[in-house]
Amino acid sequence: MRKFLFFFLTVVFFQVSFGQNIEFIYELVYRPNVDDEKTNKEYFSLLYDTDQQQSYFKNITGLEENWASKNEIGFNTQVFKNFKENKFYLLDKVLSKFYKNDFKKINNWLLTNDSKYILNHKTYQAKIASGGRNWVAWYSAEIPFADGPYKFNGLPGLIFEITDTENNYSFKLVQILKSNKNIILPNYTSLNDDDLKKLKKKTLENPSSNLMLAINQMKGNNMGFSVTFDNKNIDEKEMAEQLDKEIKDFNKTFNNPIEIGDVWLK
Repeated sequence: MRKFLFFFLTVVFFQVSFGQNIEFIYELVYRPNVDDEKTNKEYFSLLYDTDQQQSYFKNITGLEENWASKNEIGFNTQVFKNFKENKFYLLDKVLSKFYKNDFKKINNWLLTNDSKYILNHKTYQAKIASGGRNWVAWYSAEIPFADGPYKFNGLPGLIFEITDTENNYSFKLVQILKSNKNIILPNYTSLNDDDLKKLKKKTLENPSSNLMLAINQMKGNNMGFSVTFDNKNIDEKEMAEQLDKEIKDFNKTFNNPIEIGDVWLK
């Protein structure tokens, strides 16, 4: 009778507490440079729509005082998951545009009996190899969403922590909030994985090529433009040189992407 009562109260609790959207705030500590032990800290929102069984993961560093960071924001990949329709995709930002890249639901976890308490919830350990890294996760069935930070999903409960075994990336749940926010995705272009990698490599080789193409199109349409940098007007050549330098300098510092072999762009 006690077990049944506990089960009944638990179900009622989740119906009341999670009858609206929930926002899970994760802290990410990671090494942006493979040759440097220095770490960056950034914050992310995992907004979960309980009715539609969808979630949206994005960087929120600096949007509130509690989520501030002293380092340059580097992790700009967004993730959308639709558990009802079994659709999952990354939204990768290349310069100012987002590109959609589908991925499959993750279901090859190795579950263990190890457990520990995180934020007053009992969590269990799970392991997986993904993106060229080995990961150790801690999840809790007390929050019955098979979701987690970044693309991680498919466990019998929410992921509270997940860290790769070489401590390059570590996500930790730090806050759970009721939310009236809705999932709104940015405009994007769909590309398969191979074409997206080609685009990233091409962009890294010549970051300003698309910019110059757009400028030439504006000129052809008799459209004027001007650009200000450091409070002074610069011409298109200076603008292209500045963009090339900025992107390549970024890539020198941010050369340890979460998916090994990927190209990391600002």
